[in-house]
Amino acid sequence: MANYDTIPGARVTYSASGKPGAESKAALKPFCLKISINSVVSLLAIVTVALITLSLAGTCIKHFTGHDSGYGLLPKFNLDAEGNIPSFFSALLLFFSGVLFLIISMYKRAVKDAFTQQWSILAFIFMYMAVDEATEIHGLVMRPLNDMYSFSGVFHFSWVIIGIALLLFVAAYFARFFFSLTNTFRARFMAAAIVYICGLIGIEMVGGAYAEMYGEANITYELLTTLEESLEMAGMILLIRALLLYMQAYLSEISVSLHSHTNENR
Repeated sequence: MANYDTIPGARVTYSASGKPGAESKAALKPFCLKISINSVVSLLAIVTVALITLSLAGTCIKHFTGHDSGYGLLPKFNLDAEGNIPSFFSALLLFFSGVLFLIISMYKRAVKDAFTQQWSILAFIFMYMAVDEATEIHGLVMRPLNDMYSFSGVFHFSWVIIGIALLLFVAAYFARFFFSLTNTFRARFMAAAIVYICGLIGIEMVGGAYAEMYGEANITYELLTTLEESLEMAGMILLIRALLLYMQAYLSEISVSLHSHTNENR
């Protein structure tokens, strides 16, 4: 056996294969990571406000000074652009929500909850939405639709037609699940959904009608897209807060056990 001091004042013994000895395993203590919900939400809100401010500053610089790119910096913070810092942050918010839904679904499966499947599907939906946000898959839907039909007005961005249809289907499918929640969590999830959908579809439709009449190369349209993305990020933060509070109320503590299926001396 070889001895290594890994913690001041503590001695851990290892076998020849590098595994902790039985006595050392007994002395090991679980690591507890404490997360403050208010701190997480505050951090996400601060980053969101900072990104909105930078995007608005870039819009003003672009339209009032004539500098379109600002040495390449302005597009990096434009809320309406793809493949930049705000789009990455939005995808991260969606993915984080998906992970939280997944953790809850795993707990629900363990306790044999009647709505385990709904929690799992929500986890998949939000993880897919994260990928879509990063790659703009929904934009590909517009091409065949525009080739087949001529859309105008609020349906200028034709993907919203598919979006509304999917939204109605999801609302019908999850209605029973939604009303199984307590009044408090129904209100929290509903608030998050309203804010997010107002941006995702509501302002998108308004922006589409405006773009058809006046084009997209103007400050008003860019302000509309900034409002759209701001509402989406705000809705996601409200959802993350609701999910964390739900986990606090029903899961309390989460432990992770690491093991392998190989035969080892323990």
